[in-house]
Amino acid sequence: MSIDQAMPLPWQAPIWSRFIANRRDGRIAHAYLLAGPSGVGKRQLALTMAAGLLCQSPEAGLACGHCRSCRLRIAGSHPDWRLVEPEARGGVLKIDAIRDLIDYSHLTSQYGDHRVVILHPAEAMNRASANALLKTLEEPPPGVVLILVSHDVAGLPVTIRSRCRIERCPLPDSAQAADWLGEQGITDAGRALAAAGGAPLAAREMAEAGHIEMLESLAGDLGELLEGGRNPVELASTWQSSGSLMVLTWMQRLLTTARRLQCNARDGLAMTLAPGFAKPVGGLSPRRLHAIDRQLQQLRSADRQPLARELAMEALFLAWLIPEADIE
Repeated sequence: MSIDQAMPLPWQAPIWSRFIANRRDGRIAHAYLLAGPSGVGKRQLALTMAAGLLCQSPEAGLACGHCRSCRLRIAGSHPDWRLVEPEARGGVLKIDAIRDLIDYSHLTSQYGDHRVVILHPAEAMNRASANALLKTLEEPPPGVVLILVSHDVAGLPVTIRSRCRIERCPLPDSAQAADWLGEQGITDAGRALAAAGGAPLAAREMAEAGHIEMLESLAGDLGELLEGGRNPVELASTWQSSGSLMVLTWMQRLLTTARRLQCNARDGLAMTLAPGFAKPVGGLSPRRLHAIDRQLQQLRSADRQPLARELAMEALFLAWLIPEADIE
């Protein structure tokens, strides 16, 4: 989303209503934490909040798009706001970026009452970065509003979470999400939502990139792997060109599907995605699913290190074959 498209999404109406009420009453928090699954529009909501705070003539809390402040923001040259993200997708928010943010937060606002900083995703901070940010959260400079966006709030230190006003951003109702996807030109909304685990923005991205078919193929391969029809080395070679980070992300999505199937065998989204995956994964115990999840999380951390790509890809498929007896 470009920074000029500053509108909350339909399912964000309750959060947005609270935010504009807080602004009207002079109760804007110095730090917000938008927490929820990836693909539900938290980054867009953060941009909308920032735009409204910076606008000189907001309309119902929304940026007008026409004032000098809005024009500067749209041009990407507004001096009172920063968007801090990793240099590469899946990368780390380095301590130098956080230190620059801290220095910036102590500057004087040039166009209004607020300076706004968005950190996305906040869990990309390493320990040093989080510790550096903590001082600013404990003693925020006047007028500074920090908006942290997190897809994995449990991955943030408690000291960070406790100093933010947390807004939970859950998955929207499937009918509402499907309606929105239809408005975006996605014809098979149910299939797209199944592939994205119910997250509408992720569903749109996957549909536009042609990744739905690839995820369904991976689900089928994992189903055959669990039934003994494929081996992990062969599958690692087959999926090597997709990249370990992409395959890992899809596997974690399929793991969520597996848990959903175990909780509710009639889950329409899960069955739409991977009917060939449903039966073998249904035979895995919750304990084994948890062990697979733990292994995938460890591999995600390792993916940020200088690791041989071939070994990483094999490890992803081997994670699904953890024997029950070896689970600690």
